[in-house]
Amino acid sequence: MESATFTSLRKDFPDFDAIVSHYHSRLYRIALRQLGNPEDAQDALQEALLLAYRHRDQFQGRSELVTWLTRIVINAARGQQRRRRARPASSLEEVTDAGLQFADHHPSPEAHCLDRERHERLRRLLGRLSEPLRQAVVLCELRGLSCAQAAARLGCKPSTLKCRLFRARQRLTQLACS
Repeated sequence: MESATFTSLRKDFPDFDAIVSHYHSRLYRIALRQLGNPEDAQDALQEALLLAYRHRDQFQGRSELVTWLTRIVINAARGQQRRRRARPASSLEEVTDAGLQFADHHPSPEAHCLDRERHERLRRLLGRLSEPLRQAVVLCELRGLSCAQAAARLGCKPSTLKCRLFRARQRLTQLACS
């Protein structure tokens, strides 16, 4: 009966909906068993049924219709597994449940104001340091130069620069606390 139904189906295909509704739950269970995820199983089944419809003329009747459809579903599920392994993905629920958030590359207005206040306060505190101490802080702490690089640029010994950094940090702490 199935082969006869599909043979007539190959000519004008009016009964494809009937075939889909007849075998849907069986094919879905096969996809679900293969993939283990209801959404993935539904996607694989949809892909398989679309392929069966597009390639209906390739059914030769040497096997039962359900056997042919089952093989297409299994192949679609395996293809989906390969694609999933190639680029693993997390659902948004998993990401947000794990406490992770999407990166926001734009600071909030509050953060922007706090940054401006901190920079202004640092600028005022640095302005109250002597020139040698201020230069040591700017070169090492703000521009990231090593002690040897900053000492060479300032024309002093690295030990002198380290001493200036120590005194500058002490003075900044005093100024910040007062």
